[in-house]
Amino acid sequence: MNLLKIFNQIKTGIELEFKGMRMFKFQIFVSMILIPFSYLIIVLLNKNSNIDYLISGFMVSMMIGTYFGILSLRVSNLMQTEVIELYTIFSVSKTVIVISMGITYFLLTLPIFGISYIFMISNNTEKFLSTLVPLLIGNIFLILISITIGLKVRNYYTLMGIMPLVSYILIIISPIYYQIKTQNIIVKSLLFLNPITHILNILRVGLNESYIIFSSKYSYGIIIIISLWLIFYINKKLKDIYILEKIF
Repeated sequence: MNLLKIFNQIKTGIELEFKGMRMFKFQIFVSMILIPFSYLIIVLLNKNSNIDYLISGFMVSMMIGTYFGILSLRVSNLMQTEVIELYTIFSVSKTVIVISMGITYFLLTLPIFGISYIFMISNNTEKFLSTLVPLLIGNIFLILISITIGLKVRNYYTLMGIMPLVSYILIIISPIYYQIKTQNIIVKSLLFLNPITHILNILRVGLNESYIIFSSKYSYGIIIIISLWLIFYINKKLKDIYILEKIF
């Protein structure tokens, strides 16, 4: 019975998020359509390159645009007193609201992932199966990071200004667009500290082992450890939020 109640609350939260998207049409268009598909066109024109490498980079760049460019802003906006108090009308807890937001934007990415797989794997079902779980793990990891950023930076306009820069830096110092073959300790350290690198690592190991920079075991370990810490942090942060009209 409790599971059914939670499911209905999440369903309500997702429906509310979809209805509220009309306020963020521009961000959604730029982050999920304009930037990612501009890159996809370039990828498809560059037929001499490794298509699976480039398409996997497109998928991750789209995840960055969706979660960093939209989800983090939505969570930050949610933390405004007048906004979160509005959600209390629907008897949905703060935790469920945030989970619903994460699921909503994940659902929005699914059609684009489907299109990407058509170009990336053709008739190779083995590549599809080997990348499916890593792709899901990567999505969850970026969703957790984005929610954490949104909870930490509660000023919506400040976050709107810094997130494009953060996204750009993370993309530049990761092998999204190009293969990095270097033994330079500084470059390798930057790559190792970049969470995007580890998502690409676990995603591409199923495509071609020559694509990865570090052992996928390290990447899985780092993603799992950081994810557990982020879940703990998010849970604590949400519990610390007090609403005068209603205590969840």
